[in-house]
This record gives sequence, structure tokens and C-alpha cells, in this order.
Amino acid sequence: MSSDNYTKETDLESKWQSLGISNDFIFYRVMRDNKDICLRLLQIMLPELSISDISFVETQKEINEGYDIRGVRLDAYTEDDSNRAYNIEMMSRNFGNIRKRTRYNQAMMDEEQLDKGTRVDALKEAYVIFISTEDLFGKDRCRYTFRNICLEEHGLELGDQTEKVIFYAGGLKDKVDPELAVFLDYVMGKPSEDPFVKKVEQAIAVVKQSKEARHRYMTVEMLLREERWEARNEGHAEGLAEGRIEEYIALRREDHYPEEKILAGLMERFSLDKEKAEAYLRVDALAGAHDNSAET
Repeated sequence: MSSDNYTKETDLESKWQSLGISNDFIFYRVMRDNKDICLRLLQIMLPELSISDISFVETQKEINEGYDIRGVRLDAYTEDDSNRAYNIEMMSRNFGNIRKRTRYNQAMMDEEQLDKGTRVDALKEAYVIFISTEDLFGKDRCRYTFRNICLEEHGLELGDQTEKVIFYAGGLKDKVDPELAVFLDYVMGKPSEDPFVKKVEQAIAVVKQSKEARHRYMTVEMLLREERWEARNEGHAEGLAEGRIEEYIALRREDHYPEEKILAGLMERFSLDKEKAEAYLRVDALAGAHDNSAET
């Protein structure tokens, strides 16, 4: 084993041991492996529904694909005994796409039911739930609930029986269940002796003892690191290419080349189509105009 690989594995092992419930992978495994914890969390997040029991459903996606493209599924899908379905996910990493992910998760829930032969008019009530360590909407609320409504007729709902609920773990907790408030504080890193939190901590310890869970996590993290490394290299290469293009344009303009000749040179030398080459010329011309105005 090379020293670089040894360092990476040691770093990942240290990270694995330090993970808490705010990590999306740990959250999923705790929810999926502990029905009682998942049920209780749903009960305190959505007290208005009076959820009495749930069951986990092995989705066709899990059967066909194993997990997601990186080898791990991060959203827990469950159903209750009142014809309702829930999709729960922790979102601690700032992907900037929770809004679109609510749409995606909703589509996956519907697709799963339809693939099993469910009629459209028999689709279950659907609740897409995210717990986030960032306030997406900047209102410092603990809970943001969204339904489809009519913009022209105040108070008129579409009635498609879908709801998206986003919990901001750091928000004001005066209007949520006290047990949920303690749990969300725990998500934000605040220790607690609360019985439910202690049960969650025990479940986390079990996950960390699982060789299978550890292997999946390590695999995902290595793939993510490789993707980031490749992205940085691609960005560096693109930056170098853009620098050469800008230099090419500047030198030819200094030599008073006609625009059409510079354009043809860009297309040939840098394998650009006409539209892209013209865009570089426009950007350079605007930059030049800005520099001239600054000088004056």
C-alpha cells in the first residue's frame, strides 16, 4: 500500500469514527435499521398525523440497482397504516439543491407505486421530509411546510395529497414538540441526556461496528474525493486554456489583425465553434472597453 493510500484510509477511518446523526449516511442507516426510532421521529416531526405504526418497503430501485449510483441510498422510504408514505433524508452537506431534491424524491415515491401497478387515483398521501443544518429560507423557522396552492385564489389548494416539510435544525423551536426540539439541537451538535437521543446514539454505535456499513461509507467517500479531484483538474485545465485564448486575442489585436481573421484563428487553433469564438471576442472587447474607461 502506498503512503498516499494509507494516509487517505487513515483519514477516512478517523472521519468514520467521528460521524454523528447529522451525517446523511449515518442518519439513513439509523432510520432504516431501527423502526422504533424512525417511527418516533416521524411522530414528533408530524404530530398532526397521529402516526401509530410504519413499515419499511424495499423499493424496486433498491432491488434493481442495489443502491444509488455511488453505491449507497440516503433517503429512508416508509409507509404507515393510514395509506401515507414518507421519504426522510438528512441534508447536512451544502449541495444547494434541496428544493429540486424534494421534487425528485416525490417523483421517485410516485414512480415506485406506479411501477407496482397502483392506479394514479390510488397513490398514497406523500410526505417528503428533509432535516437540514442550514436555513434555506433565512426565516429562522424550525419547520417549513409546503403544499401546492393556487396563486390567483388565496386559500385554494390543489389537493394532490403531497407535502414537503423541511426542518432547519438550528431554527427557533418554540412551536415544535419539545422532544423534537431536543433532537434537532442534537443534530446541531448539542449533547443531551434525553432518552430518545440516547437511543439514537446507541444505534449510531451499532452502525459504526458494522463492517458492511463502514465499507459502503468508505467507498462513497473515496468516489466523492476522486470526483472532486477530477473536477479541480478539469477546472485547472480549462483555466489554462482560457488564458491561452485571451493571450491569443490580445496579441493579434495589438498587431491590428482584422476581427474575422482572429475569429478564424480561434476556431482553428482552439477547436472552437463560431458561436463560442465570437463569445470570447465579445468578452475581450468588453474587458478592453472597461479598462480604457478606467484609465480615463
